[in-house]
Amino acid sequence: MSLVAVIPLLAYLSVAAACDLHRGRIPHWWSALAFAGAGIVAALPDGRGAWGVTAGAATAAAVLAGPTVLGVVTRGDLGLATVAGAWLGPGLALQGIGLACATILLATIGLVAARSPRLLLQLPHALGPLTAPARAHVALPCTLPLAAGFAATALLAARG
Repeated sequence: MSLVAVIPLLAYLSVAAACDLHRGRIPHWWSALAFAGAGIVAALPDGRGAWGVTAGAATAAAVLAGPTVLGVVTRGDLGLATVAGAWLGPGLALQGIGLACATILLATIGLVAARSPRLLLQLPHALGPLTAPARAHVALPCTLPLAAGFAATALLAARG
């Protein structure tokens, strides 16, 4: 992945994460502009081509569609992942989502352990069944871990 692709992706991820933290949503026009930029960069001689853009976006959307429908992650997170997948392609999109999931898991374990080390041993029982009442569902703030995971993946891919 070239720096021509990495720099605009990092700009998109930074602004999207800042907007989501500040306003609680990522502007649609910003995501549409970034998605169009992925298509333009993909058309360059060393780009991924239309197949890479489509497959990357579809892969990221497919992975986060279930958690979005269940209300675990927000639609903004799904949009951010779809745009980043378009820039990265399917393989790197999966790596970015994997890094984000690992970050979320480690942060959750760290918060539980900091609160009470005994809770860490009870974590499997504390999570409860997936059929919790609807009002108990809270969407996780995944924008920052997703943005960080995609940014790290892009930088590592650019490095070679």
